[in-house]
Amino acid sequence: MESSNTIAAHESQPIVTSDGPMLRPLGVTVVGVLSILGGALGFMSSFSVIIQTVAAPFISDLFSQGGPFQGSQAAMQKEMFDVVSRYAIPNCLIAVAGMVLTAMMVTGGGGLFMRKPWSRQLLRRTFLFMIIWEFVRLILNGFMQVEIIPINQAYFQSTAAGPGGGEAMAQFASIMTYVGLVFYVVWVLVKLGLLTWGRKYLAKPHLDGYWNSPQRS
Repeated sequence: MESSNTIAAHESQPIVTSDGPMLRPLGVTVVGVLSILGGALGFMSSFSVIIQTVAAPFISDLFSQGGPFQGSQAAMQKEMFDVVSRYAIPNCLIAVAGMVLTAMMVTGGGGLFMRKPWSRQLLRRTFLFMIIWEFVRLILNGFMQVEIIPINQAYFQSTAAGPGGGEAMAQFASIMTYVGLVFYVVWVLVKLGLLTWGRKYLAKPHLDGYWNSPQRS
């Protein structure tokens, strides 16, 4: 307990060199690195969502043509891509917004390391919009999963009822679907926690000396 108080007290003190300028606090480094890495990965993820959404109708038509894609698995894949196609507009809008926000995160993260005064406020506002964006995306994905999960379950049931059984495999696949959903929700909560922490941390008054300009609004 005493050790944590000591660390907190040390962090709350401006770090100044003999020449005067404040050294970069560890927290600023953490926020900057997470902003750049998270922003870059998030940008690529949002871009891939756009590609997948645009390609969904063509892939759905491919499965409906038979050929190498036949049987219940082909039907399941077609139904799933049909669901993605129905949510194409909101998915693309959210993905485009995600690309803009993640680009701002990368810009703000770079600005932190270059001591740009605007980077502090840019990241705080971007983090706030990212929190809202994560909630909206979570809700949209929830609506999509409500339609996709029954499709998966119907396929697993048909597999278990087919020749050779496969009940254990069908049950395992169904369980893994829900496990994947739990991991997704946990990951969203982790990101929300980091965004909230980063926004609050950048508002701390002892960081003013790093930019030589107070910005706490």
